[in-house]
Amino acid sequence: MPLIQELNNCLKNHIPSQFGLGLVGVNEIEGFDLHPAERSCLSSRATPKRKTDFKLGRMACQVAMKAKGMPPQCILKGRMRQPLWPDGIVGSITHKRGIGIALVAEKSIFRGVGIDLERTDQPLNPEHFKKALYPAEMDWCLRILRLQEQRLCRMFSAKEALYKMLSPIIGGYVNYRDVILRWDPEKKAFISSLKRNLGAVFTEGTQFEIFSIRTQGFIFSLVYLQG
Repeated sequence: MPLIQELNNCLKNHIPSQFGLGLVGVNEIEGFDLHPAERSCLSSRATPKRKTDFKLGRMACQVAMKAKGMPPQCILKGRMRQPLWPDGIVGSITHKRGIGIALVAEKSIFRGVGIDLERTDQPLNPEHFKKALYPAEMDWCLRILRLQEQRLCRMFSAKEALYKMLSPIIGGYVNYRDVILRWDPEKKAFISSLKRNLGAVFTEGTQFEIFSIRTQGFIFSLVYLQG
């Protein structure tokens, strides 16, 4: 079974049915045209890889919206490089190694969603994470030697997904150390707790569940907030 189909089948089993899922591979974007307004979001200095990733993400958005019966709409880019979703829609985009994934849903059902995709075979240096992670997080990541890179990847991916969900809601940046994560092996998810207030929206101690799925050499992270 092709990788894209296997990923698609796996994610469908873990994602709530209220979401529309779009998953596309780099071989599928050749005939896909960006909306002129979307093309204008790309810098004239954008690299070929950046252009490909952007196109993968926007095509995945169209597939996801179609899956929920939504009309095709262009997805522009905000000042923090975040996708600007049309009124009444929430969503999130991720891309990695020639794969683009998008989730969309009605804003009346979900206040926000964040997703992230990472490869488990990418070399990760624990030293690069010491300033971004708390000692308890580093301890979990490094506790078992053979799982160190996988756990660092999982932790990084989970925080990326949470950032993507929270940042548009609060209208500002979220740092890695604004939240601390704890792995729950029974739920196969991270339980995150905010270490500070995020504007007037979320108070210190607010918790979220970040689902972490390992499949086909990838880590996929998902977090959502119901409306």
